[in-house]
Amino acid sequence: MAGPRECPGLIGNFHHSRFNLLGSDFNLAHRCTDRNSKLYGLIFLGSTTAFSAMVNASIVFQQTTCVVPQAILLYRGRAKVLPPRYFDLGKYGATINAIAVIWVMYLNVMYCIPTTVPVTPANMSYVSVVCTGLFTFVIVLWYTTKRGEFKGPVIDFALLASRRMDAIHGLDPTEDTEEATPSKLDHDRAF
Repeated sequence: MAGPRECPGLIGNFHHSRFNLLGSDFNLAHRCTDRNSKLYGLIFLGSTTAFSAMVNASIVFQQTTCVVPQAILLYRGRAKVLPPRYFDLGKYGATINAIAVIWVMYLNVMYCIPTTVPVTPANMSYVSVVCTGLFTFVIVLWYTTKRGEFKGPVIDFALLASRRMDAIHGLDPTEDTEEATPSKLDHDRAF
């Protein structure tokens, strides 16, 4: 099994043949999703306000995760960061990125506003509390235990650049004219 990240002691011990319906990756994802859905269901039984805060916080985090790379591109400059690519937005790229960043910032604020007036503890939006708590937890976890442990993926930049250029020029990267070597075949299987 390819390195389960969530509950490795529990999920990492599943035997492939016992739970292999559509493949081990599917089963791993299914079991994680199933467990998390049950936990969120228990929160819903306890408090609809807490459930709403968790769902809205999830939306805020997903939107923010998608827009952070766009904000980095705007900050550092698209021409300095982005390599030549097949799908290029040209002169509209910075404008589209800026609109996306501003829109997500607006939506994140809107998710934190209570939906009814007058605001009571029962109908208040606790999204800002959940986001602040989770952000604080992640920062504390990073500085106490996880700092310096992350090892990023090993990337063959030469192969990546050649495939990018093939895509830009309309070549099919699966039709290699060069002789396939064992190391090249192993690397191609990883993609």
